[in-house]
Amino acid sequence: MVSITLQAKKKDIRSCYLIRGDSWEPDLPIQKVRMDKIATDDSFDYFRAIIKVPSRRVRYVFLVEKGEKRLWYSEIGLTTQKPKVGELGLPYFEISYIRENDVCSVPEWAKGGVIYQIFPERFCNGDKTNDSSPTKEWGKLPVTEDTFLWRRLARHNRKNSILI
Repeated sequence: MVSITLQAKKKDIRSCYLIRGDSWEPDLPIQKVRMDKIATDDSFDYFRAIIKVPSRRVRYVFLVEKGEKRLWYSEIGLTTQKPKVGELGLPYFEISYIRENDVCSVPEWAKGGVIYQIFPERFCNGDKTNDSSPTKEWGKLPVTEDTFLWRRLARHNRKNSILI
């Protein structure tokens, strides 16, 4: 089982579907799976589909219904036309191989439970000798080569109201 989640601006879309197929078997039927709204917060609604992937590979796009509009969300962004599958499955999103170890199976004793991961070191720096170097002051964001890329990506996702 594979879980795919779509994040959308709160109350922005009426419904959404996951359109999925096999990356290497284009003649197999395409499935349309309704995505359930699983959560909402102050800014976003979250939709999820849980699918079986017997071949351990999958390609997919999202069909989003916004009012009377039908929009397709794929590797090329939002479009009003259903993306055509090109060479190597593009522009569909793709998971080309799912390793057995990457699939989460929840043990019976943990089903329905809540698990907390508490890292005391994150709340109080108990041993400054094990800090990585250089350590930023509490509350300061790290600045790396990727910082600006991630900020642009975050702005793009907020602007387009969709994040995968």
